[in-house]
Amino acid sequence: MRWLITLAALVPLCVVVGSVHAQSNPPFKNPSLDSNCYFPQIGVPGEIDTIYGDYANEGLGAYIYNLGPNSKGAPGTMLIGNTGTPFIPNEVATGPSFNLHDLKAKAQNLRLDPQSLHFGHFQNRSSIDIFTDEGWIIYWADENGNYDTARRTKLKTNIFGDHGILVNGGLLFTPYISKLSTDSVDDLVLGYATDFINHPLDSLFLILFKGGERLATKDTAFEDTSANFGYITYGSGLNNHDEWTCLQGDFRGTGNEDLLASDQYDLFFFRNDPPFTLDKLAQALRYDTLSYDIGVYAPVSSIVMPFFPKKAGDRSIDFGTSHLDSSTGKNSIYLFRGGPDFGSHRISIDSAAYVILHPELGETNWPDFFVDAGDMTGTGNHVLYVAADDGIGAFQNFYLTGQALDNKIDIYNSFEAGAGGDTLTANADSLEDLLMGLPGYVSAADQSNGKREVGSMWLMYGSKQIPVHLNPEFADVKSVPQVNGAGLSFSPNPITQSWSVATIVWPVGEEADLSVYDLLGTAVQTEKIRLLGGPEQQRIYFRGLADGVYVVEIHGAYGEARAKLVIVH
Repeated sequence: MRWLITLAALVPLCVVVGSVHAQSNPPFKNPSLDSNCYFPQIGVPGEIDTIYGDYANEGLGAYIYNLGPNSKGAPGTMLIGNTGTPFIPNEVATGPSFNLHDLKAKAQNLRLDPQSLHFGHFQNRSSIDIFTDEGWIIYWADENGNYDTARRTKLKTNIFGDHGILVNGGLLFTPYISKLSTDSVDDLVLGYATDFINHPLDSLFLILFKGGERLATKDTAFEDTSANFGYITYGSGLNNHDEWTCLQGDFRGTGNEDLLASDQYDLFFFRNDPPFTLDKLAQALRYDTLSYDIGVYAPVSSIVMPFFPKKAGDRSIDFGTSHLDSSTGKNSIYLFRGGPDFGSHRISIDSAAYVILHPELGETNWPDFFVDAGDMTGTGNHVLYVAADDGIGAFQNFYLTGQALDNKIDIYNSFEAGAGGDTLTANADSLEDLLMGLPGYVSAADQSNGKREVGSMWLMYGSKQIPVHLNPEFADVKSVPQVNGAGLSFSPNPITQSWSVATIVWPVGEEADLSVYDLLGTAVQTEKIRLLGGPEQQRIYFRGLADGVYVVEIHGAYGEARAKLVIVH
């Protein structure tokens, strides 16, 4: 059987003509690009690998979702599915043995709408269960992480109008899935509208389903509690009703996921502090206005991910959203920093901690959507993938964040179709990789034979070729000891694994020699290292070295630097 995949939510993709196996990504210079911008090529080992679908309307690459590491912290599985009818997700193991051309997929006994899927630890800490908006059903994972239509719980409500509830099963809120009533499993909050013949009686309700083994044993479950959210506002919303979009994350670093909710115009904030009640949630989402000028219009136009470096002990997450820049008439990406005081005062577009400006590379629709592409450099700085298009072709812009956050595109790719996806571990280098799906793709040969939407998947590997230029605004480069503009330090140090992240300051870009010496002065490791010039970070591997103290030296034509490194396995 062959394939179909995409991301956690389906995104609009172009139908295109061309050969996915012959694509080139020629380097060029532009002020919007990092001076060492990485242009990965299809077919080059370690850069981009591809697979093409077998038949018309297969939609290969329509759904891709990584379920996360297993209970032991090792790489887990991904759900992959095509656009066929019915949608049947397949489970694929990730990890160093992952092979795009031999996925060894296990089809799940489910028939689902891929745009309705949400995930949570509803029965215990280790299992990842599926909630679908379609019919309000939880499908329970077994001990091996598999799903089956026979292993399910139907959720229902006791509160409805004389015509039932409104809109696709009634969900007008993005489901809120988090540890709420307990710190051991996830609960589920749904928001919906009652439907009365006399419409002024219509109201939005929030209902809570408490997670746990007890819920997993039921064929049908009703809400544990409810809260009246208020009257429906009839106007320009979905089917003339309010429609709310929500983002959740640990914005304050408390260990609990807070909630950002937008009615498409303003942004409201709920602090997930115990004890949880639905009334507190409803009160916050009505009256705790975080912003009057930031509206989260759709999940694809906003994202929760680590944008900024944090001080020791700060576990908070950040968020970003696209917004029209009034000075240019084009969209920019506004980034807001999480932290212990997040939500204690109002925010606005003008108070964003950083703004990624429109790159002015010809994209008329920028951004189309966002993906957290993970730590593709191994330095701890996540990569923000920004998809864009010009109505004909698609563009993939990747920005390093964290200590390397700036306005420069660090990875660039241009192709006829946009692609969304999810991160995974796909080889043994311990860098995060990105699996993308292009369900609308069709080759020129198949196009001429009348085929449509065959689809393709791309695997973009994490790489040391991705430049990690540090931004002094976010990186403490002054703490690196320097002589004549050259310096070197390591973190972590001591190391307990086979690698450490080197922070390097160098006068100019060049190729240099890196050597590792033991305390007797014997060289135990030597290799070439590409230096970008200025402050940067690279992951350096130290394989096969015994416990002990070592000196690492870099020698180049324009400088030299050394640092002590301790290895303790």
